[in-house]
Amino acid sequence: MNVLRLLLYYEEEHIICTWHFETRTTSNWNTGCQSEGGYHKTMSKKSTTSVQVFDLLEGTWKGEGRGQYPTITPFDYRESLIFTRRDVKTVAYEQRAQKRYDGQTEWLESHWENGFIRILETDELEMTSAQIGRSEVLIGSIESLENLIRIRFVSKVITNDPRMISTARTFELEGDALHYEMEMQTMKVNRSIPHLKIVLQRMR
Repeated sequence: MNVLRLLLYYEEEHIICTWHFETRTTSNWNTGCQSEGGYHKTMSKKSTTSVQVFDLLEGTWKGEGRGQYPTITPFDYRESLIFTRRDVKTVAYEQRAQKRYDGQTEWLESHWENGFIRILETDELEMTSAQIGRSEVLIGSIESLENLIRIRFVSKVITNDPRMISTARTFELEGDALHYEMEMQTMKVNRSIPHLKIVLQRMR
């Protein structure tokens, strides 16, 4: 299990963090001055944290979840999500899913999406997503909580799909579990409500 504990002390635009690790990516973090209980390093609030979160996301994740929305038939789905590091500030991802409607036993090919997540000069995150019939640009940020790291994206641009008004995605990283929720607002549903919810486990 990956354990990430952060003690944050704010100093104007920078913070000093103390980390304790029990993680497969420990070797990627061996910078800074070592001391009892972890590593100490001065870093910007968001940019360096984003780089380190990319380290923790990298790999293959799989799980099963549930999809629903007022205008569709509810379904179970299973998903494979792969994060691949492109460079220090960019990670590529591939998301593939199969769905099974209530009362059925056969899994049907469903969602297939590719894209990139990168750190902007503003320290925000940008997700670009390519799907069959739709592309999106979303802007996000990272929030470090007591037992998990939350990444939330909100759509900025949606093209080639006149049904859509907005989308939002939330990832919560807790050890070797990655919780994912997607919500959306469409022309037929006048507010943003949950569409997908899944828990993925790290495979490698």
